[in-house]
Amino acid sequence: MGGVSAWALGERLGILRPLGVAALVTLAALLLLNGSFGVGAFISSSLLYYFAWNYAVTYQLALINAVDATGRGVAIFGAFAYLGAAGGAALAALFVTPGDYDAIIWLAVLAVCLSTVLFAVSFAVHRYARPHGLHESSNREQ
Repeated sequence: MGGVSAWALGERLGILRPLGVAALVTLAALLLLNGSFGVGAFISSSLLYYFAWNYAVTYQLALINAVDATGRGVAIFGAFAYLGAAGGAALAALFVTPGDYDAIIWLAVLAVCLSTVLFAVSFAVHRYARPHGLHESSNREQ
C-alpha cells in the first residue's frame, strides 16, 4: 500500500514532505515496540513500518535521481540500502542483551532521523540543479 500511495500521490506533495511523513510513520512503528508489547503491537508496528518503507523508497529514488545527473546513484541505491541494513544490524547486535531489544529500536530511530536529515540536506544543496519537471509542489522551498 505504501508504493501504491506514492504512485497515486506522485509529486503533488513534493519529494521532501512525503519523506518526512514516512519518517514519522516509521518512528511511530518503532515506538510501538518500546517497552513491553503484545502480538497486536507487533503486527501494527510491522504493517506501519513496511508501509512507510515502500512509501519512502519511491521518493528517495526520485530525490537521488534529481540530484545525480549521471543516473548512477539510482543504480547503486540497493547496494547502499543493503549495506546499511547489514551494518545497522551488526551495530545493534553489540548492544542487544537477551530479552532487551531497546538498542535496536533506538538505533533504528537514530538511523531514520539521520537519513531524513541527510536527504533534506541533499535536497537543499541541489535545489537549483534539479532537472526540468522535478521540483517541489507550488515551487516553495521546504
